[in-house]
Amino acid sequence: MCRIIVQDIRTCRKLMEVTGRRITYTISIMVCERDEEGHRERMREVTRYFRNAVAVQTNPKCEYKDGEFCLIPEQEVMTGEVGDIVLEHLFGKCKTDQQMQKQTINVIIAFKTLASIYENGDRIDEKIEDLNSIFFVPAKLDGEGKLSRADVGKEPWFPREYLYPMIDPELSVGDMTTYDEYVEKMTSARYEIETWEQYVQYAIFMYETVTHSSFDDAFVQSCGEKIALDNKYYIFEDKMVNATKHILSLYNELQNQEENKLYAKLTNGKTEPKKQLISNDDVNKMMQHAGQMNGQYPLSPSQREAINHFNEMEEGDILAVGGPPGTGKTTLLQSIVADMYVNAALGKKDAPLIVATSMNNQPVTNIIESFRSIENQGIKNLEHKWITGADKFAIYFPSSSKMKNAMEIGYQCSSVGQKEFFQKIEAESNRRSSKEKYCQEFKVYFGQEEVDLERCVEKVYQHLNDIDRERKQILNMTHQLFEAMGNQEGGAYLKSLQEQIQEDQQQKEMFLQKQELISKDAEACKKRYLEWQQSYQTLPLWVRLFPFLPWSKNREAAYVSTFSLLDECQILQDSVTYHDVQKQYQAKLSEYDMEYRLTCEQINQFEEAISSAQELMESTTKQMEEINQKLADIYSFDVKQEQKFIWNQFTPTDLNELIDKIRYKEFWMAAHYYEGEWLLRDTTITVKQIPTTFEKVLDEYYHRMAMIAPCMVMTTFMLPKQFQVYGGQYLYNYIDLLIVDEAGQISPEMIAGNFSLAKKALVVGDEHQISPVWGVTRGIDKTMAMIYGVIAEEKQFEQLEHNGLNCSQSNIMKVAALSCAYNKYEHGMFLNEHRRCYDEIISYCNKLVYKGRLQPKRGSAYEAGKKNLLPPMGHYQVSVEYSHKIGGSRENREEAEALVTWLTHNYTLLIAEYQQDIDAGKMESKDVIGIITPFKGQALLIKKELMNSPLAKQMSNISVGTVHTFQGAERRIILFSTVYGSGENCYFIDKDESMMNVAVSRAKDAFIVFGDRGCFSERETSATYLLGHTCEEL
Repeated sequence: MCRIIVQDIRTCRKLMEVTGRRITYTISIMVCERDEEGHRERMREVTRYFRNAVAVQTNPKCEYKDGEFCLIPEQEVMTGEVGDIVLEHLFGKCKTDQQMQKQTINVIIAFKTLASIYENGDRIDEKIEDLNSIFFVPAKLDGEGKLSRADVGKEPWFPREYLYPMIDPELSVGDMTTYDEYVEKMTSARYEIETWEQYVQYAIFMYETVTHSSFDDAFVQSCGEKIALDNKYYIFEDKMVNATKHILSLYNELQNQEENKLYAKLTNGKTEPKKQLISNDDVNKMMQHAGQMNGQYPLSPSQREAINHFNEMEEGDILAVGGPPGTGKTTLLQSIVADMYVNAALGKKDAPLIVATSMNNQPVTNIIESFRSIENQGIKNLEHKWITGADKFAIYFPSSSKMKNAMEIGYQCSSVGQKEFFQKIEAESNRRSSKEKYCQEFKVYFGQEEVDLERCVEKVYQHLNDIDRERKQILNMTHQLFEAMGNQEGGAYLKSLQEQIQEDQQQKEMFLQKQELISKDAEACKKRYLEWQQSYQTLPLWVRLFPFLPWSKNREAAYVSTFSLLDECQILQDSVTYHDVQKQYQAKLSEYDMEYRLTCEQINQFEEAISSAQELMESTTKQMEEINQKLADIYSFDVKQEQKFIWNQFTPTDLNELIDKIRYKEFWMAAHYYEGEWLLRDTTITVKQIPTTFEKVLDEYYHRMAMIAPCMVMTTFMLPKQFQVYGGQYLYNYIDLLIVDEAGQISPEMIAGNFSLAKKALVVGDEHQISPVWGVTRGIDKTMAMIYGVIAEEKQFEQLEHNGLNCSQSNIMKVAALSCAYNKYEHGMFLNEHRRCYDEIISYCNKLVYKGRLQPKRGSAYEAGKKNLLPPMGHYQVSVEYSHKIGGSRENREEAEALVTWLTHNYTLLIAEYQQDIDAGKMESKDVIGIITPFKGQALLIKKELMNSPLAKQMSNISVGTVHTFQGAERRIILFSTVYGSGENCYFIDKDESMMNVAVSRAKDAFIVFGDRGCFSERETSATYLLGHTCEEL
């Protein structure tokens, strides 16, 4: 029996207050002696909450649209025999059409719809919409008009917002618990239904059980009041795809599981404690990064940051990476896959199981395409597969409805049931041809013949290991050299050494000159001193013998005074006797001698410094040459053009960019190693076992596929099915890495369960792109969060929204960012460098939503000479006062006509601008022009105008759609139709900044706005204000 589990009496009382009725509850008193048990219970609560949020979206309130539904008589519903009018409406053909008779479509019949009651021309209850149905029955309808029960898994339903309990209900016709209990109790009865009449009775009994009203009543009870019904039946085609059944199945099983590290971290509602960011200069991280899938360009600094932080992750960790448009998200994903692949190969481990997923097919196919288009760098025969039957690095797991188309496109497709790709490559004939090809390719690459496959594979592994060892040695040598250079760039260091040598040489020359002067002065001093000695001998002997006698003193003083020269004054000073002179000259000669010796020492020091610097220059240059030669030795292509770069900017960080090419080579060697390992290991899966999902079968299947293609790609809806084993269990904690792309477009409940199947997760997205289409209203979300114990009281819902764990108005990117241990700006890592659009275009987005954090790298349109044709941001004035509201959309005929007229006049010129690239195969004509508008009605109108214009034959080359349809796409030129007139404001455009962010960032070369400037907002932070102050007038 299905029960509402409420954590405490307070919560139960609160629910009774907000719903206005008594509810059944179970008090769950948990005394958790350990935190672990509390974590598990938290995980179960969130799981139940997510599970029911998905279930609510499976059975939504249906919106009626003109032309898509029609009345069906009650008799036809009850008998299951549909008349011609309904058939022609649904099939669009006559009942006698043979092709129609063979068709069967899914339909929905609204069994109960509220009556719209008017009084004096006004509706009495404005809160309830026109044609508001409260009970739906899914069915099948064939071309002969026969109704039959819907596929298994589809049940009659009441929209969740019309069932108790519900905060602020607009209508409550029954109890959710009663509905759940009925579905559970009637499981066996459903399997006994054979006729349409039995199915109708089953639905009627469900209605009466849940609403406590008779099916024949003209009203239904709601909160004690009688609400009138119109007693009519409506039928329309069921275009809802039951895509969530695998997600629901996973949640059902997950509720009973022990705590899973990754899933528990995602759902614990806590902000992960932050760790210190890792510098790109960390040489250990450079060594750890081993694989690269792009050999043409190095990673950008922020891409490298992301990989460095990814390599710090442990089991249970989440890395969130914000990736605005054009910042290289795809390259990052490729690099991380390649890095894991190479590191696993170096350790001779099993190939990693990597699954990339997203909610929509567009990002999924974008990933597949990226793994198909690796640009070759011309390394012998290295850059293609050495086996037959597989030529790409991704395997696509589509739904059965998309399988045929995907295979026609050329994707490597598989599914857990049929294992199509597996059967193809594991066929004996393919394995035989693969072994032959592998040995042939080995001979071409290594220049030696080898028929023994095992020796071939070992040689490939050794070569991979040698390349990796050389790469690490280069980095280590560079790191040591860089430290020896005082952490200066090589060019700057060598220049400083040269300048030091020159300065020391100048100083040496100066001291040599000084030494010469000292020698000259000392020689002159010695000569004069000798003159004094010789002159003194001419004095009488008695003067020399009795110098202390007065008359001797007088005579000696007269002699000194007479013999002294004018320029001797500085030396002799106050000398009056010969002995004074002698003493002064001896002191001066000693001074010259000391000065001479000091000068010699200084000259020697400069000579040693010069010699040391010269040796250091020679040593540094030699080490640089050794590193450069090692690079050249393991490159298989020319690197001469990059030598100047190495010499001028010789740092580990700069050299690490060059080493990305070595990592690229390592990736291909790892690919050939795993191909060889795949050939060496025969599969044990028999033909009979191929369709089965036994755990051992699936485990071998995935590990063998991972050796051939390192990335498995599927939507979030298909993912749970692929990892469900026989008996209903799942391969929890099995996937080595779960990659979530375009995470900003995925509501948490639609993917959170998939995290339980993985060990680590990389979540990439942009919260400033268009938000997910939420299938849960805030009121339902709040009610479910309380029912399932995620929050204890209503006011706590705001905290749940802050954590991103709510199922309305949130996305998995927000949750993952809070669960990420690294914080570059706000939460998670961030890719800064933008290379798609001209700088003037992306600068608009940078100001609008990215707070100036993007770094435009493509350059200016003006500098590129592109302004001659169109400005990068332009505006074409279309003066219109008001647009026209059409149903839930808008259109502006004058604006559509003006846009098409302008395009007709300029189309040939625009195409001619890109004709050279088109002829060279670098792009297609359809990649040039796109037309975007916020409104579907305007998009349809523009298409009609184009069909009636001279451009009708070019329609296949001109994409027209809403902003939503263009998300993930790009064009050279985007024409944007605002639709609003000068008498209106651009409410819908300014309400959500992400809309203009997506629209503008689709344009690589030019973004041209068509519309009336009068509708632009005067609020400086708004999207249209910024447009008005950015766009040039055409």
